Amino acid sequence: MILPKQLWTVSKDHLHFKRFNSQKKFCKRSLIDRFVTKYKRKLIHFEYDFTKLLKRVIITLTNYN
Repeated sequence: MILPKQLWTVSKDHLHFKRFNSQKKFCKRSLIDRFVTKYKRKLIHFEYDFTKLLKRVIITLTNYN
């Protein structure tokens, strides 16, 4: 099963993963890897942003060529 739609958005070459409950652990890396695999892209950059109690992972993707 892929990540729930409300937990991520796509903009250009970035996937934005959001989790509003800072008390809980963020989504597993394996789920993110599965998402990336599904869209046949690879992980280039993995960044956490913990501002304003919002956990956000910004992933820069590139197509496999």
